[in-house]
Amino acid sequence: MYVAGSFSSTGSFGSNLVFSAGNQDLFVTRLTDAGATSSFAWVQRAGGANDELATSLVVRGSAVYVAGSFASIAANFSGLILANNGNADLFVAKLTDAGTTAPAFNWAQRAGAPASTRLRLWP
Repeated sequence: MYVAGSFSSTGSFGSNLVFSAGNQDLFVTRLTDAGATSSFAWVQRAGGANDELATSLVVRGSAVYVAGSFASIAANFSGLILANNGNADLFVAKLTDAGTTAPAFNWAQRAGAPASTRLRLWP
């Protein structure tokens, strides 16, 4: 099972820790389900100085797609830097889950306008 959201300061996912680059950063994590117990297999974060929010998550096989908004001038997705075009832009990014190690983002794309841009996905 995959979960996406946001955190500030230090995010603790079992023994996996992530640290925000500023206000709120986004995270994607995978939970393993062992019936009566579960554990976090990995967690990946992205962000910058301001707020990054993950609002949508889609999984297709080992491909994990996350979307949301980012307000940082430059948001870092595993070394892929998205530049903000205004108040808040939207992003879509992809990770490929290969097991127990946190995957890097394969790609990240932004869209937006000088004013705030919001994202809503429909199935």
